[in-house]
Amino acid sequence: MATSTPQLRPLDTEPPNSPATTRTEGDELRAEVRRWLEILLHRAWIIAAVTAIVFAAGAIRTLRETKLYTAVVSLVIELQAPKVLGDQVQDVSDGQASFWQTKDFFETQFLYLKSKAVAARVVRKLGLDRDEDFLGLTKIADPAERANALKTADATVVLRGELRVEPVRDSHVVRVLIEDRDPKRAALLANTVAEEYIAYNLDEKLSLSHAASEWLHDRIGDLEKKLVDSEDRLYTFKRENEILTATIEDSQSIVARRLAAVSDSLTEVRKKRAELEAKVNQVKIARDIDALSALPEVIASPVVQAQRAQMLTLAQELADARTRYGEEHPKIAALRERQAQAQGTVVAEESRLARASELELALVKETEKNLEKLLEGAKREAYLLNSKEVKYAPLRREQETNAKNIEMVLRRWKEVDLSSMLRTNNVSVLDQAEVPGSASSPNLKVALLISLLLGLGLGIVAAVILEQLDDAIETQEDVERVTRTSFLGIIPEVREPDNKGPVELYVHRKPHSSVAECLRTVRTNLLFLSTDRPLQKLMITSSGPQEGKTTVVVDLGIAFAQGGQKTLLVDTDMRRPRLHKVFGLGSDLGLSSVLLDEKKLGEALRQTEVPNLWVLPCGPIPPNPAELLHTERFLHVTQELARRFDRVLFDSPPVAAVTDAQILASLVDGVVLLGKAGKTSKEALSRARRSLTDVGARLVGAVLNSVDLSRRRAGYYYDYYGRYGAYLDRDGDGPPEKK
Repeated sequence: MATSTPQLRPLDTEPPNSPATTRTEGDELRAEVRRWLEILLHRAWIIAAVTAIVFAAGAIRTLRETKLYTAVVSLVIELQAPKVLGDQVQDVSDGQASFWQTKDFFETQFLYLKSKAVAARVVRKLGLDRDEDFLGLTKIADPAERANALKTADATVVLRGELRVEPVRDSHVVRVLIEDRDPKRAALLANTVAEEYIAYNLDEKLSLSHAASEWLHDRIGDLEKKLVDSEDRLYTFKRENEILTATIEDSQSIVARRLAAVSDSLTEVRKKRAELEAKVNQVKIARDIDALSALPEVIASPVVQAQRAQMLTLAQELADARTRYGEEHPKIAALRERQAQAQGTVVAEESRLARASELELALVKETEKNLEKLLEGAKREAYLLNSKEVKYAPLRREQETNAKNIEMVLRRWKEVDLSSMLRTNNVSVLDQAEVPGSASSPNLKVALLISLLLGLGLGIVAAVILEQLDDAIETQEDVERVTRTSFLGIIPEVREPDNKGPVELYVHRKPHSSVAECLRTVRTNLLFLSTDRPLQKLMITSSGPQEGKTTVVVDLGIAFAQGGQKTLLVDTDMRRPRLHKVFGLGSDLGLSSVLLDEKKLGEALRQTEVPNLWVLPCGPIPPNPAELLHTERFLHVTQELARRFDRVLFDSPPVAAVTDAQILASLVDGVVLLGKAGKTSKEALSRARRSLTDVGARLVGAVLNSVDLSRRRAGYYYDYYGRYGAYLDRDGDGPPEKK
């Protein structure tokens, strides 16, 4: 019987005529998402139940919680107190800080805020150690027990439990939060914590300043003693070494200047001596050649120049007189005498100038000797001072260091006293805490939302866990994964009133229904499994009872018969036979009768109301079914049936119950393993597959029976046949729609 419905490929998991024969990653992702959505929809009841329980529990718990009120006070914490006395006066703990030092500073301040010391100050100020309501002791009815609990209660622990510190990002502002049952007390505690923290911070600074002042005062006395001692030793050294200047450096400077002056003078004298020696040598040469008049000194001498000018004048006068008076005239003699006197004066002056250079040279040499002596004395004095400096320098450095130390300590001491007198603080209140108008905890909306989300999450987890624990097969993928064989198709669940006849004959009564279409798909897949070697003898079995083997055998036989093949149904379930009941036949004659040679095979074969469909009932139930199936007679019977019919379908017992199915599986051409949706476990189906393969049976495929198409949990096939059934139902041929 030809149909236009899609066929299931026996060797592939993808249905033919689907949108794509090869799944892409997107298809796989969509299929996976759809699978999980189907799981969640299938387990929606458990998700709803868990969500409702958790939501109700959260609501009850939130409503029963004690209301708490949060008061907030904002503080500004600076790295240091204001410098009101100028840049040079700073607090003892002041200093430049790096990023990590700043971070550590603020973390330390947060710990101070939450410290037991600050909490103890607040407890003392407000008398919280006697406040029974604050300590939570009002619930104790017995006065004696309450009194004992009051003695052992620690108010600082309670206060620190209510206190939180939250720094404001990218600022020096810190929010101090107090969460208490009483809104007025919460505001009072927050403001008091801020006040006591500021006071504690100031007291700590003052205590540090006081301790520093005392330490500096003690150090001043020690430094004064050291300074006096170092000055005495320095004075004694200067007196013993005749250092008259303020410092040895001054003496060294004087000696150095004197040494430089003597050295410069000696250099000048030696230069002059060289010049005089050259001049004396020149005079000696001129004397030897009687050329003193050529000496530059002689030429430049005013006396010589004057006498020579006079001599020229006298020579002119003498020449005039000779012309006028003659040689013997007295005037000529007088002129000659005067000329001789002038010449003598020139000679005397030349001789004096020559001797003057020699005398000057002698004087310079004497001066040089004296300067050399002075230079040597200055050097000795300088060496002596340098040797004294080795002992003087440590004494001088010690004295200067002590003087600087005492000066610095005195200045710092005054600064510390001034800082402590100012009582400046680096912490101030930015905003006072106000009485909160509404409770901060519990937040009913947030709590209910969290409960809802938590319940929903736990419900989904529970649904997934139950799905994983559910071992029953539900989908084609489950069957393929467990059986590791071809998936032949599904058979929808049939729901029909009992007065319409056996449910096994539903396909015969409604050949155009979705159930019939599914059976034809299974039939087609079996036909295409082996075209060269037709599957003439087929055994239909399952892992356990009540899984619809007989129904599938009958419906599949009807499908083969409707396709024009002469088909025989053999009831080999000799323990619980059902085929004779389906077709309304007697159980007095059947397969067991033929195997025991009580009847001939032709007498046991019965034709049904379905054209081309025969039945071989079980017959009387034998005491030893397995032995009958294991006989040579049964083998001959199966061979004879194969010669007479195109298809022989064996309805066998469950594999897990008895060994009959394994014996029969080794004698047929193929075995179809059946599983019931929602009932057959994966483990049972897997054991059945192993049992069949262990005996060498040819497992040709698997069928998923009793599928509820309305659940839409198997993807394409469920969707397709569900729509197909709905289409036929509109024509009045399909099964009644499930409400």
